[in-house]
Formats: sequence, structure tokens, C-alpha cells
Amino acid sequence: MCTEIVTRCKAKGYRWIGDTKSNRVVYYWGVKFSVAELCDQLRAEGRFVDVLVNGALYLVCKVNVYIPKIGSVALLFNVKVGTSDLHVLCSDFVELSLLELVELALLRQGIEKFHKDAKSIGFGAYRFHGSDAALIRACVKMYRLFT
Repeated sequence: MCTEIVTRCKAKGYRWIGDTKSNRVVYYWGVKFSVAELCDQLRAEGRFVDVLVNGALYLVCKVNVYIPKIGSVALLFNVKVGTSDLHVLCSDFVELSLLELVELALLRQGIEKFHKDAKSIGFGAYRFHGSDAALIRACVKMYRLFT
């Protein structure tokens, strides 16, 4: 997730969700934190709750924060229980509840898996330009691969 992509999404009227780095600066209730510091603060406050996802238990927390150059966003922290594997998603879906944002994150996970699979079969080197022809060729090629 970077400012340039978010700006382009906003210009097109698209909603967005993406990973964010732990050193990104955010403001929570007017106090400046890095994402990692905010995570530690939320853990200390006991704000994480258990959520069962596909048979695996996760500790999750959702907060709305302000990021300079982007604006008001929702952060979704999730840690698989028994690991230190922290993931932080950032989104403009600030109105969603914790569970609704988790569901959206799961949809995103499916898209990410598809993207990785497509790259592994040769689409990684395929360059997309602004032309409709390039997009049509890519869609036809993928259709033929998966049907």
C-alpha cells in the first residue's frame, strides 16, 4: 500500500485494502505512533479478540486511524495464535465492523493467491500497459489456461 496507489484508487472512485508496513506513521486519537507501536499499545490494552478462520484461531483488532497524505483509514491487525506472524492491513473501509473487515481480508487473500499462482505460470513477466488490447490478450490467455 503506497500513497500513489491510494491516490489513483480515490481518483477512480475505487475502494481499497492492502498490506502496510510496521514503521508507517499513524495518528490514533491524536497521538503519533508507528504501526508497530500502536500494535503493542493495543495488545497492552487487551483490545485483540479471538476469531476462528478456516479452522485456525487468530487474534485480531481493528482501529480507525489517520495517516498523513492518505486520510482516515481502518487498520486490521491479525496474528495467528501460537505464532508471532503479525499482518497489518490498511483500508478505506472505516465503516466496516471487525468481522466484516476480516471477511474482506479473506477475499483479498484469495486474490493474492490467484496472483501468485498466475505469476508462477509465466504471467510475472507479462507487462500490462494502459491498452485494452493488452488486457484482452491477458484475459483470453488466462481463460484458455483455466478452462
